[in-house]
Formats: sequence, structure tokens, C-alpha cells
Amino acid sequence: MLLTNRGIDMRVRHWLLIGLLVSTVAGITAPALALEPASPSGGAGGQGGSDVGKTQSDGSMPKNHGWYVGFSFGYSDDKGLDDNGDTFKIFGGYRFNKFIALEGALVSLGGDLGSNNDIIKDGISVQAVGIWPVSKRVELLGKAGFFTWEEWQINENQFNCSDFGTGFICTEDQDKINDGTNGTFGLGLNYHISKRWSLRAEWERFLDVGEGDVDMISIGSFYRF
Repeated sequence: MLLTNRGIDMRVRHWLLIGLLVSTVAGITAPALALEPASPSGGAGGQGGSDVGKTQSDGSMPKNHGWYVGFSFGYSDDKGLDDNGDTFKIFGGYRFNKFIALEGALVSLGGDLGSNNDIIKDGISVQAVGIWPVSKRVELLGKAGFFTWEEWQINENQFNCSDFGTGFICTEDQDKINDGTNGTFGLGLNYHISKRWSLRAEWERFLDVGEGDVDMISIGSFYRF
């Protein structure tokens, strides 16, 4: 038996990974959302009704401190390779107050997937996040930090094989051709669906990743613990 992963196109594999990430995060957060306490139902008028309304409002307010975790997927523009492709990231962080958070992310920037020897780029970012609440549900954010990255070349028709049972498992030969640590910054918007669950849209720039800068536009969601 000979198993290879060349038969699956690199772009298809990226979408499979994105699907796996979405399923995993949804599986983790859905039970937590289901267990979230429901706001009390409305009551009679007068002072009692006023208190109930206040409780409902407070119960739906988003948390503005504590840990959070999420995922995003989107589109990259690699200015060095003059190429674009699919991207995704898993991110998490700690929000200190209404205005400041510290965030880390595992980022896949894609790469030149159309050449004979595919090039992919990925890494880890750490960023300080400044947050400006526009309303109860909408926040603008700016972020800046550093990105530790690696650039890999996938050598077409070259495989590394190892014994497995009665056959072999073979994976594509990969060579790390570059790495480094450079700056990153971005802008974004949070929209709070509930007290713990939010959507996020972002533009980010990763500086000097291999041959040049890479822009990433993404949309995702995150859960606040």
C-alpha cells in the first residue's frame, strides 16, 4: 500500500483544514453557549418591571475582560511572490480592560501554490491590541507586534517514505528555505453577538516575510470565557 498526499491539491487541503478548525471551535463553544444563563423574562409593570429590564440589559452585555479564543479564514496578497491565496489562523488572548488586550495567533499565509515547487508560509504572531468601543456591540481595533515565520518549499514528485504495516506511508519532501522574525500590524472590527460570542473582520500586514510583505484580509469569530 502506497499513500501520498500529492493527490490532494494544496488549495483543497487548506480548505479541509479550515473546515476542521471551524468544526473544532464550534464543537468547543456551542455547549458553552447552550449553558449560558438565560436572561429573566419580563415581569409586571412598575418598579419590578424596571428592575427586570435592567437585568436583561446587563445579562446581554459583552464581557470586556478575560481570556478569549477564535479562528479566522480569508485571503492573502503576497507582494513578494506576486501571488494570492487562501489563509487561516487560530488566535487567542487576554483582554485586560475595555481598551487593551494581548493576542497570539498561529497563522497560515498560503504562498505560491501554482508553481512546480510549491512555496508555503506560516508562523506565530504576538500583538498588542488597542480597542475603541463605538457602541455596546461594535468595537474598532488596531494591533501591532511581531511575527516569527518560516517559508517552506514543497518539492514536487519527491517523497519521504517510511514502513507502515504491510506497506509504506509517503509524504511530500519539504525544505525550509527561509525564516525570520519581523513586524506586523493591522486594523479590524469586532461585532458582539452575545455576552461571550463575537464576530471579527480584519486587515493585517506581515512585513518582509520571505520575498516581501504579505497582506491578509480575514473574517472569523471568537468566544470569551
